[in-house]
Amino acid sequence: MAKKLQELATEIATKTNQVNELFDLADKRTGDQQGVNTKEEIKQIVDLNKELEELEAAAAEIKTVEDIRRGNGDRLTNLNNVNPTVPHPRGGDGAQLKPFKSLGELIVGDENFSQWLKQWEGGRFPSGKSQIQSPRVDIGACLPPRMEDALKTLITGAGSTSAGPLVFPDFKPLQDVFYARPLTVRDIITVGETGSDTVEYVRITGVTNAAAPTAEATATTGASGEKPESAMAMARITESVKTIPHWIPATNRALADAPQLRTIIDNFLRYGIEEELEDQILTGNAAGENFDGVLHVAGTTPQAFDTNIFTTTRKGRTKVRTVGRARPTAYVMNPLDWEKVDLAQDNEARYYYGGPMNPGNPRLWGLPVVESEGMTEGTCVVADWKLAILWDRMQTAISMSNSHADFFIRNLIAILAEMRAAFGVIRPAAFVICDLTA
Repeated sequence: MAKKLQELATEIATKTNQVNELFDLADKRTGDQQGVNTKEEIKQIVDLNKELEELEAAAAEIKTVEDIRRGNGDRLTNLNNVNPTVPHPRGGDGAQLKPFKSLGELIVGDENFSQWLKQWEGGRFPSGKSQIQSPRVDIGACLPPRMEDALKTLITGAGSTSAGPLVFPDFKPLQDVFYARPLTVRDIITVGETGSDTVEYVRITGVTNAAAPTAEATATTGASGEKPESAMAMARITESVKTIPHWIPATNRALADAPQLRTIIDNFLRYGIEEELEDQILTGNAAGENFDGVLHVAGTTPQAFDTNIFTTTRKGRTKVRTVGRARPTAYVMNPLDWEKVDLAQDNEARYYYGGPMNPGNPRLWGLPVVESEGMTEGTCVVADWKLAILWDRMQTAISMSNSHADFFIRNLIAILAEMRAAFGVIRPAAFVICDLTA
């Protein structure tokens, strides 16, 4: 069995390495695919994990049998080493302990039980009886007088001077690695790349469409037959690539003694940057190193509060078409404002959206609703969000160094995460800012 257990251990190690290699493939990818396994890889991981569970179960069974075999051998050894004339623990009168007998030996060797058992020789029991009872067997006679005097202090798991120090808490690794909110806005805008520290793009600031039927010219002079002239106002916008960084210190010892700490810190740093990026896309005020966010950019279309939240948002959707000359793709709303929509009732206290038993996917006037805590409460934006572009200069990168201040002599490490990107709105008029407050 030892050979079989070794073969199982080797196979478990091989398949574990195969799973780790599949995870490493995902970690080596770049861009949005970093850390993401393909469907085929995920299937391989699931299949390998199932095989590992079966191998581990087989190994556990073999180990259990081996433990039983080892314990049984020890039991026989102890029985063979029993001294039939062990001095009584109390000493004194020279009382002797009787030879050790198992419970079965004590019962079978009892005279009354032996006599009773003879009547059932051949295994024949009285017909019509489903239950028989043997005579009482006294097994206390095998114990020496006052055997309790030979017992020492009881070992308990609760006592601090007993087995208590050997009982350790069951530590569960951290699962919720940080207090995070769902990030969604990046999923609805256009994401591109840039290889420079500045981005220049053309913003459409106005359009005049004068197209109209025109009669044939009847004279060589004057306005006869003159075609109407349209206009398109554009502006060249320059956006500098902004850097969004933050860092956290840790000791060499903490990182060495708790390997999962590095993963927790890395994920937290990446999330923190993505959260700030979403806030900048929506509410950046263009001051200093801030983005020129959607709520601040010049030329957006306003929609004042009208009657209620439903009327206001519907009129905003119309303005995306009529003023922005675009096709609306989504509403972006603060979760507290969407809650008001969900809880809205008619005059008979019936929920407009079906109530708590029918939440479904958030939608308003036929468009998906994206909830973001980065959106200012009381304000909603409906737009063709593809006309907002994020240019990635450098996706989030994490580096470590002990060269900060006196970190080298204090065994400290600075873990830094940063990203670089620029943001712009191609057609601000297609972004309608709805005021949801009466």
